[in-house]
Amino acid sequence: MDRLNEILAARLGVEQIESIYDSIRVARLVGASIDRRMRDASKSDNLSSIEKIQYQLTIVYREVDEIVRNKAPFFLQKHSRNVVKILRNAILGKDIEESRKSIVRQVFGQIPKEIIDRIVRNQNVPARILKAMQKTRMTPQVYAQVVAIQRDPAIRASLVANYFRMLRNTAYTVTRTNVAAMMGQVRLENYGALPRDLVGFQVHGILDERIRPAHRERNGNIYFRNPRYGQLGMDEMPNPPLEADGTTAFNCRCWLTPILASFSNKFYDFKGRIIPNAQVFNEWFSSASRDRQILAVGVRRWNIAHSRLKKGEVLQWHHLLDPSSGMLLDSDELSNETPTERANRIKRAKTVIAKV
Repeated sequence: MDRLNEILAARLGVEQIESIYDSIRVARLVGASIDRRMRDASKSDNLSSIEKIQYQLTIVYREVDEIVRNKAPFFLQKHSRNVVKILRNAILGKDIEESRKSIVRQVFGQIPKEIIDRIVRNQNVPARILKAMQKTRMTPQVYAQVVAIQRDPAIRASLVANYFRMLRNTAYTVTRTNVAAMMGQVRLENYGALPRDLVGFQVHGILDERIRPAHRERNGNIYFRNPRYGQLGMDEMPNPPLEADGTTAFNCRCWLTPILASFSNKFYDFKGRIIPNAQVFNEWFSSASRDRQILAVGVRRWNIAHSRLKKGEVLQWHHLLDPSSGMLLDSDELSNETPTERANRIKRAKTVIAKV
Protein backbone atom coordinates (compact mmCIF):
# COMPACT_ATOMS: atom_id res chain seq x y z
CA MET A 1 0.00 0.00 0.00
CA ASP A 2 1.22 3.45 -0.87
CA ARG A 3 1.90 5.29 2.39
CA LEU A 4 1.72 8.68 0.67
CA ASN A 5 -1.89 8.06 -0.38
CA GLU A 6 -2.78 6.73 3.09
CA ILE A 7 -1.53 9.92 4.73
CA LEU A 8 -3.12 12.15 2.08
CA ALA A 9 -6.49 10.41 2.55
CA ALA A 10 -6.30 10.83 6.33
CA ARG A 11 -5.21 14.47 6.35
CA LEU A 12 -7.89 15.41 3.83
CA GLY A 13 -10.37 13.36 5.87
CA VAL A 14 -9.59 15.40 8.97
CA GLU A 15 -9.98 18.58 6.91
CA GLN A 16 -13.34 17.28 5.65
CA ILE A 17 -14.60 16.98 9.22
CA GLU A 18 -13.45 20.53 9.93
CA SER A 19 -15.21 21.77 6.79
CA ILE A 20 -18.45 20.03 7.81
CA TYR A 21 -18.14 21.74 11.19
CA ASP A 22 -17.78 25.11 9.43
CA SER A 23 -20.80 24.45 7.21
CA ILE A 24 -22.80 23.75 10.37
CA ARG A 25 -21.62 27.08 11.81
CA VAL A 26 -23.03 28.94 8.80
CA ALA A 27 -26.28 26.96 9.01
CA ARG A 28 -26.63 27.83 12.70
CA LEU A 29 -26.26 31.53 11.92
CA VAL A 30 -29.06 31.18 9.38
CA GLY A 31 -31.21 29.38 11.95
CA ALA A 32 -30.61 32.08 14.56
CA SER A 33 -31.55 34.78 12.04
CA ILE A 34 -34.83 33.02 11.24
CA ASP A 35 -35.61 32.66 14.94
CA ARG A 36 -35.16 36.40 15.42
CA ARG A 37 -37.37 37.12 12.45
CA MET A 38 -40.01 34.72 13.82
CA ARG A 39 -40.17 36.66 17.08
CA ASP A 40 -40.67 39.91 15.15
CA ALA A 41 -43.25 38.36 12.82
CA SER A 42 -45.34 37.03 15.72
CA LYS A 43 -45.91 40.48 17.24
CA SER A 44 -49.50 41.67 16.96
CA ASP A 45 -48.60 44.78 14.96
CA ASN A 46 -47.08 42.64 12.24
CA LEU A 47 -50.13 40.38 11.93
CA SER A 48 -52.60 43.10 10.98
CA SER A 49 -52.47 42.74 7.17
CA ILE A 50 -51.45 40.42 4.36
CA GLU A 51 -48.75 42.87 3.27
CA LYS A 52 -47.12 43.00 6.71
CA ILE A 53 -47.30 39.24 7.14
CA GLN A 54 -45.85 38.61 3.67
CA TYR A 55 -43.06 41.09 4.31
CA GLN A 56 -42.06 39.32 7.49
CA LEU A 57 -42.18 35.95 5.75
CA THR A 58 -40.12 36.99 2.73
CA ILE A 59 -37.46 39.28 4.24
CA VAL A 60 -35.75 36.26 5.77
CA TYR A 61 -34.50 35.17 2.32
CA ARG A 62 -32.59 38.43 1.98
CA GLU A 63 -31.06 37.94 5.41
CA VAL A 64 -30.05 34.37 4.53
CA ASP A 65 -28.40 35.65 1.36
CA GLU A 66 -26.41 38.22 3.36
CA ILE A 67 -25.25 35.62 5.89
CA VAL A 68 -24.13 33.12 3.24
CA ARG A 69 -22.42 35.73 1.06
CA ASN A 70 -20.61 37.24 4.06
CA LYS A 71 -19.63 34.06 5.93
CA ALA A 72 -19.17 31.35 3.31
CA PRO A 73 -16.21 33.01 1.46
CA PHE A 74 -14.24 33.22 4.72
CA PHE A 75 -14.66 29.51 5.41
CA LEU A 76 -14.02 28.58 1.76
CA GLN A 77 -10.75 30.51 1.74
CA LYS A 78 -9.70 28.87 5.01
CA HIS A 79 -10.59 25.45 3.65
CA SER A 80 -8.67 26.19 0.44
CA ARG A 81 -5.55 27.23 2.37
CA ASN A 82 -5.66 24.02 4.42
CA VAL A 83 -6.13 21.81 1.34
CA VAL A 84 -3.28 23.58 -0.47
CA LYS A 85 -1.01 23.07 2.53
CA ILE A 86 -1.87 19.36 2.69
CA LEU A 87 -1.29 18.87 -1.04
CA ARG A 88 1.94 20.87 -1.10
CA ASN A 89 3.37 18.90 1.84
CA ALA A 90 2.36 15.61 0.21
CA ILE A 91 4.01 16.40 -3.12
CA LEU A 92 7.13 17.89 -1.58
CA GLY A 93 7.41 14.86 0.67
CA LYS A 94 7.85 12.57 -2.32
CA ASP A 95 11.22 11.42 -3.55
CA ILE A 96 11.34 13.72 -6.56
CA GLU A 97 13.92 15.89 -8.25
CA GLU A 98 14.60 19.44 -7.08
CA SER A 99 13.20 20.94 -10.29
CA ARG A 100 9.82 19.31 -9.58
CA LYS A 101 9.85 20.81 -6.09
CA SER A 102 10.28 24.25 -7.58
CA ILE A 103 7.36 23.67 -9.94
CA VAL A 104 5.15 22.46 -7.11
CA ARG A 105 5.78 25.61 -5.06
CA GLN A 106 4.62 27.70 -8.02
CA VAL A 107 1.64 25.52 -9.00
CA PHE A 108 -0.13 25.49 -5.63
CA GLY A 109 -1.56 28.94 -5.02
CA GLN A 110 -4.70 30.38 -3.53
CA ILE A 111 -7.98 30.24 -5.41
CA PRO A 112 -8.74 33.77 -6.70
CA LYS A 113 -11.45 35.68 -4.86
CA GLU A 114 -13.60 35.94 -7.98
CA ILE A 115 -13.77 32.14 -8.22
CA ILE A 116 -14.82 31.88 -4.56
CA ASP A 117 -17.49 34.53 -5.13
CA ARG A 118 -18.74 32.69 -8.22
CA ILE A 119 -18.98 29.42 -6.30
CA VAL A 120 -21.06 31.12 -3.59
CA ARG A 121 -23.24 32.92 -6.10
CA ASN A 122 -23.88 29.78 -8.17
CA GLN A 123 -25.20 27.88 -5.17
CA ASN A 124 -27.86 30.59 -4.60
CA VAL A 125 -28.88 29.26 -1.20
CA PRO A 126 -31.98 31.52 -0.70
CA ALA A 127 -33.48 30.34 -4.00
CA ARG A 128 -32.89 26.73 -3.00
CA ILE A 129 -34.60 27.31 0.35
CA LEU A 130 -37.59 28.93 -1.38
CA LYS A 131 -37.80 26.05 -3.86
CA ALA A 132 -37.78 23.53 -1.00
CA MET A 133 -40.58 25.46 0.75
CA GLN A 134 -42.63 25.65 -2.46
CA LYS A 135 -42.61 21.84 -2.67
CA THR A 136 -44.68 21.88 0.52
CA ARG A 137 -47.05 24.39 -1.13
CA MET A 138 -46.18 26.84 1.63
CA THR A 139 -44.99 29.88 -0.28
CA PRO A 140 -44.83 33.17 1.68
CA GLN A 141 -47.64 34.63 -0.42
CA VAL A 142 -50.03 31.72 0.11
CA TYR A 143 -49.25 31.43 3.79
CA ALA A 144 -49.76 35.17 4.33
CA GLN A 145 -53.26 34.81 2.92
CA VAL A 146 -54.00 31.78 5.13
CA VAL A 147 -52.88 33.68 8.23
CA ALA A 148 -54.69 36.91 7.34
CA ILE A 149 -58.15 35.31 7.11
CA GLN A 150 -57.92 34.04 10.69
CA ARG A 151 -59.84 36.23 13.11
CA ASP A 152 -58.16 35.15 16.33
CA PRO A 153 -54.77 36.93 16.84
CA ALA A 154 -53.46 33.95 18.82
CA ILE A 155 -54.19 31.62 15.90
CA ARG A 156 -52.46 34.03 13.53
CA ALA A 157 -49.38 34.14 15.73
CA SER A 158 -49.32 30.35 16.06
CA LEU A 159 -49.58 29.86 12.29
CA VAL A 160 -46.73 32.28 11.64
CA ALA A 161 -44.58 30.62 14.31
CA ASN A 162 -45.21 27.16 12.83
CA TYR A 163 -44.29 28.40 9.37
CA PHE A 164 -41.04 29.88 10.62
CA ARG A 165 -40.12 26.72 12.49
CA MET A 166 -40.54 24.71 9.29
CA LEU A 167 -38.63 27.36 7.37
CA ARG A 168 -35.79 27.27 9.89
CA ASN A 169 -35.43 23.47 9.66
CA THR A 170 -35.47 23.58 5.86
CA ALA A 171 -33.03 26.49 5.73
CA TYR A 172 -30.63 24.76 8.13
CA THR A 173 -30.45 21.62 6.00
CA VAL A 174 -30.22 23.49 2.69
CA THR A 175 -27.55 25.89 3.98
CA ARG A 176 -25.41 23.20 5.55
CA THR A 177 -25.58 20.99 2.45
CA ASN A 178 -24.90 23.78 -0.03
CA VAL A 179 -21.99 25.24 1.91
CA ALA A 180 -20.58 21.69 1.97
CA ALA A 181 -21.09 21.58 -1.81
CA MET A 182 -19.10 24.82 -2.08
CA MET A 183 -16.31 23.15 -0.09
CA GLY A 184 -16.34 20.28 -2.59
CA GLN A 185 -15.99 22.70 -5.49
CA VAL A 186 -13.09 24.43 -3.75
CA ARG A 187 -11.35 21.08 -3.30
CA LEU A 188 -11.66 20.24 -6.98
CA GLU A 189 -10.30 23.68 -7.89
CA ASN A 190 -7.26 22.93 -5.73
CA TYR A 191 -6.90 19.41 -7.11
CA GLY A 192 -6.69 20.87 -10.59
CA ALA A 193 -3.19 22.06 -9.67
CA LEU A 194 -1.94 18.52 -9.01
CA PRO A 195 0.85 17.26 -11.25
CA ARG A 196 0.29 14.75 -14.03
CA ASP A 197 0.81 11.75 -11.75
CA LEU A 198 -2.75 12.11 -10.45
CA VAL A 199 -4.28 8.66 -11.01
CA GLY A 200 -7.80 9.48 -9.89
CA PHE A 201 -9.90 10.00 -6.78
CA GLN A 202 -11.17 7.81 -3.96
CA VAL A 203 -14.46 8.40 -2.17
CA HIS A 204 -14.68 7.98 1.60
CA GLY A 205 -17.64 7.95 3.98
CA ILE A 206 -18.14 8.26 7.72
CA LEU A 207 -19.27 4.70 8.39
CA ASP A 208 -21.77 5.19 11.19
CA GLU A 209 -25.47 4.39 11.50
CA ARG A 210 -26.42 7.61 9.69
CA ILE A 211 -24.65 6.88 6.41
CA ARG A 212 -26.84 6.05 3.42
CA PRO A 213 -26.62 2.36 2.34
CA ALA A 214 -25.49 3.39 -1.16
CA HIS A 215 -22.77 5.61 0.31
CA ARG A 216 -21.60 2.82 2.61
CA GLU A 217 -21.41 0.54 -0.42
CA ARG A 218 -19.35 3.00 -2.50
CA ASN A 219 -16.91 3.79 0.33
CA GLY A 220 -13.39 3.14 -0.95
CA ASN A 221 -14.34 3.25 -4.65
CA ILE A 222 -11.60 4.64 -6.88
CA TYR A 223 -12.47 6.69 -9.97
CA PHE A 224 -9.63 6.68 -12.48
CA ARG A 225 -8.54 9.50 -14.77
CA ASN A 226 -7.69 6.89 -17.41
CA PRO A 227 -9.74 3.83 -16.43
CA ARG A 228 -8.76 0.38 -17.54
CA TYR A 229 -11.26 -2.37 -18.28
CA GLY A 230 -13.51 -2.91 -15.25
CA GLN A 231 -12.43 0.28 -13.50
CA LEU A 232 -14.66 3.26 -12.69
CA GLY A 233 -14.06 6.46 -14.63
CA MET A 234 -14.27 10.01 -13.38
CA ASP A 235 -17.53 10.50 -15.31
CA GLU A 236 -19.08 8.18 -12.70
CA MET A 237 -17.51 10.03 -9.77
CA PRO A 238 -19.58 11.91 -7.16
CA ASN A 239 -18.39 15.19 -5.67
CA PRO A 240 -20.03 15.02 -2.24
CA PRO A 241 -22.60 16.17 -1.38
CA LEU A 242 -23.36 16.05 -5.12
CA GLU A 243 -23.99 12.67 -6.71
CA ALA A 244 -22.50 11.69 -10.06
CA ASP A 245 -25.72 12.72 -11.82
CA GLY A 246 -25.63 16.18 -10.21
CA THR A 247 -28.41 15.61 -7.67
CA THR A 248 -27.83 16.69 -4.06
CA ALA A 249 -27.49 14.20 -1.21
CA PHE A 250 -28.59 16.37 1.70
CA ASN A 251 -26.38 16.22 4.80
CA CYS A 252 -23.91 13.91 3.04
CA ARG A 253 -20.56 13.78 4.89
CA CYS A 254 -18.50 11.86 2.32
CA TRP A 255 -15.34 13.28 0.74
CA LEU A 256 -12.94 12.72 -2.14
CA THR A 257 -9.18 12.36 -1.92
CA PRO A 258 -6.77 12.40 -4.87
CA ILE A 259 -4.58 9.36 -5.50
CA LEU A 260 -1.03 9.97 -6.66
CA ALA A 261 0.89 7.28 -8.51
CA SER A 262 4.25 7.70 -6.86
CA PHE A 263 4.84 4.01 -7.59
CA SER A 264 2.49 3.32 -10.48
CA ASN A 265 3.20 -0.40 -10.88
CA LYS A 266 2.69 -0.98 -7.18
CA PHE A 267 -0.51 1.05 -7.27
CA TYR A 268 -2.09 -0.79 -10.18
CA ASP A 269 -1.34 -4.15 -8.57
CA PHE A 270 -3.24 -3.06 -5.46
CA LYS A 271 -6.83 -4.37 -5.51
CA GLY A 272 -8.24 -3.20 -2.20
CA ARG A 273 -9.04 0.14 -0.62
CA ILE A 274 -6.62 2.77 0.53
CA ILE A 275 -7.31 3.12 4.25
CA PRO A 276 -6.76 6.64 5.65
CA ASN A 277 -3.69 6.68 7.88
CA ALA A 278 -4.65 5.85 11.49
CA GLN A 279 -1.78 7.84 13.02
CA VAL A 280 -2.98 11.09 11.41
CA PHE A 281 -6.52 10.54 12.68
CA ASN A 282 -5.22 9.56 16.11
CA GLU A 283 -3.25 12.80 16.48
CA TRP A 284 -6.22 14.92 15.41
CA PHE A 285 -8.79 13.01 17.46
CA SER A 286 -6.73 13.37 20.65
CA SER A 287 -7.10 17.16 20.62
CA ALA A 288 -10.44 17.53 18.80
CA SER A 289 -13.52 18.87 20.57
CA ARG A 290 -16.34 16.47 21.49
CA ASP A 291 -18.63 17.69 18.69
CA ARG A 292 -15.86 17.30 16.10
CA GLN A 293 -15.16 13.77 17.35
CA ILE A 294 -18.84 12.92 16.98
CA LEU A 295 -18.84 14.29 13.43
CA ALA A 296 -15.93 11.97 12.66
CA VAL A 297 -17.28 8.73 14.13
CA GLY A 298 -21.03 9.19 14.64
CA VAL A 299 -22.93 9.88 17.83
CA ARG A 300 -23.97 6.28 18.62
CA ARG A 301 -20.48 4.87 18.11
CA TRP A 302 -19.01 7.73 20.19
CA ASN A 303 -21.48 7.19 23.04
CA ILE A 304 -20.90 3.44 23.21
CA ALA A 305 -17.11 3.78 23.13
CA HIS A 306 -17.23 6.55 25.73
CA SER A 307 -19.48 4.50 28.03
CA ARG A 308 -16.88 1.71 28.13
CA LEU A 309 -14.02 3.91 29.28
CA LYS A 310 -12.50 3.23 32.67
CA LYS A 311 -12.41 5.93 35.31
CA GLY A 312 -9.92 8.62 34.30
CA GLU A 313 -9.64 7.42 30.67
CA VAL A 314 -10.10 9.83 27.74
CA LEU A 315 -11.58 8.57 24.49
CA GLN A 316 -8.86 7.95 21.90
CA TRP A 317 -8.77 6.63 18.32
CA HIS A 318 -7.44 3.26 19.48
CA HIS A 319 -10.64 2.71 21.49
CA LEU A 320 -12.54 2.64 18.17
CA LEU A 321 -10.04 1.11 15.74
CA ASP A 322 -10.18 -2.40 14.31
CA PRO A 323 -6.46 -3.32 14.07
CA SER A 324 -7.15 -6.03 11.49
CA SER A 325 -8.90 -3.87 8.88
CA GLY A 326 -7.68 -0.37 9.78
CA MET A 327 -11.33 0.77 9.85
CA LEU A 328 -13.49 1.72 12.83
CA LEU A 329 -15.56 -0.89 14.62
CA ASP A 330 -19.30 -0.36 14.26
CA SER A 331 -21.59 0.28 17.21
CA ASP A 332 -22.70 -3.34 17.67
CA GLU A 333 -19.12 -4.62 17.60
CA LEU A 334 -18.12 -2.14 20.29
CA SER A 335 -21.14 -3.10 22.42
CA ASN A 336 -20.64 -6.85 22.12
CA GLU A 337 -16.93 -7.01 22.97
CA THR A 338 -16.06 -8.72 26.24
CA PRO A 339 -13.65 -6.80 28.52
CA THR A 340 -10.86 -9.22 27.57
CA GLU A 341 -11.55 -8.92 23.84
CA ARG A 342 -11.64 -5.15 24.15
CA ALA A 343 -8.35 -4.98 26.05
CA ASN A 344 -6.58 -7.23 23.52
CA ARG A 345 -7.97 -5.28 20.56
CA ILE A 346 -6.94 -1.91 22.02
CA LYS A 347 -3.43 -3.24 22.67
CA ARG A 348 -3.12 -4.31 19.02
CA ALA A 349 -4.69 -1.07 17.82
CA LYS A 350 -2.09 0.96 19.70
CA THR A 351 0.62 -1.09 18.01
CA VAL A 352 -0.91 -0.45 14.57
CA ILE A 353 -1.08 3.29 15.20
CA ALA A 354 2.51 3.38 16.40
CA LYS A 355 3.77 1.51 13.33
CA VAL A 356 1.98 3.36 10.49
